[in-house]
Amino acid sequence: MKIKNVFLLTLLLVFVQTEHYGHDIVTNWKLAKQFEDIEISYRSIKVGDTLKTRQMKMTFMVSSNTEMLITMFKDSDKLTAWTAGAEECRILNDETDTSWMSYTLYNILWPFDQRDMITRYDLTETSSVTLLNLTSVPTQLPNYQGVSRLDKFEAYWTFTDLGNGTTEVEFISISLGKSIIPRFIKDPIIQGVFIDSVNELKSLLQQEDIAEVHKL
Repeated sequence: MKIKNVFLLTLLLVFVQTEHYGHDIVTNWKLAKQFEDIEISYRSIKVGDTLKTRQMKMTFMVSSNTEMLITMFKDSDKLTAWTAGAEECRILNDETDTSWMSYTLYNILWPFDQRDMITRYDLTETSSVTLLNLTSVPTQLPNYQGVSRLDKFEAYWTFTDLGNGTTEVEFISISLGKSIIPRFIKDPIIQGVFIDSVNELKSLLQQEDIAEVHKL
């Protein structure tokens, strides 16, 4: 069951892609949480001249190929099923096989406003590695009454084909949002949200693999 509570606000504040922007790395990766093959690590980075924050990395393995993984980001029902805190996900358009947009409405408990986000996906593929870049496009749809729009979001997923139907998955982002909730409280909750989402994703992939076998 996905976690849907106020602490998702700390997860949904502001994420910015780092590897492609050349921010200075301050510390090496340090493993913070491991559940089965899912690993969540952090390292400190410097953004600009003064801002020091943390970068998060999550890695895990799936028994599926990249093509099947990408469908989990392009199908509205599947995206809703495994995205943490999502009440609704809609694919807005499918411009090309390598570029599309989605709308996500997050379920945040009263008295906080609901949050939503419009995301653009850009896919880059090589023979063994696929990069899925995510950026927010907040003006693509009008704002909805009573819903606060997340207007700054950038992150990326990397899918590496290891052969034999196995793919290594990596998600990297950083948060620039300041939170009044201490790290020792919010970190375990956020980590739990990510782990639940990965387990949902793996379950869906397994169901799709079984369905494909039955078609043969």
